[in-house]
Amino acid sequence: MITAKNDFKHDRGPRTEEEFDSTTKDMQQTLDACIKALAFFTEHPIRQVVNFDVTRTGEVTLHCLALVGDHPGLPREEIMYRTPLTKRDLYIAAAGIGWVPLFPLLVARNCRSCKTRETFFLDKWNRKKGIAMRKSFERGHEEETDEVVANMTGWMDGCASGGVNNDG
Repeated sequence: MITAKNDFKHDRGPRTEEEFDSTTKDMQQTLDACIKALAFFTEHPIRQVVNFDVTRTGEVTLHCLALVGDHPGLPREEIMYRTPLTKRDLYIAAAGIGWVPLFPLLVARNCRSCKTRETFFLDKWNRKKGIAMRKSFERGHEEETDEVVANMTGWMDGCASGGVNNDG
């Protein structure tokens, strides 16, 4: 999709009516496939744990922000859960599994450049140098981080050996 957009903007894209028709149909199929592949985000809520309370009986109340819509004022929720979860991390509520941490693939942070809350995704990862680049969904701001390699290496090694390392 990015290549097609760049080709169009730099006059390398379709030129004839037939090429436009064909390219438009191909792009529509690509967009449909992307939307279908991302549909699970609407089926399984993503939440950020802001805080939690543990009662004397061991019950845990998670204080969360629900990542829904396109407005920066996210709705607050209080949810009972079986264990405390890491504050400020994002989780996807997967049916039958529980809450799955999205760190370090997705993080919600105050952006260093604009000082507002943004949601960053893993964009580039240089395992040899131990540095990753995150980009924000909201404004495309970028940040370098060294926490990705340390937190993904065990997971990647576990996947390569046939199992996921749940120790972090």
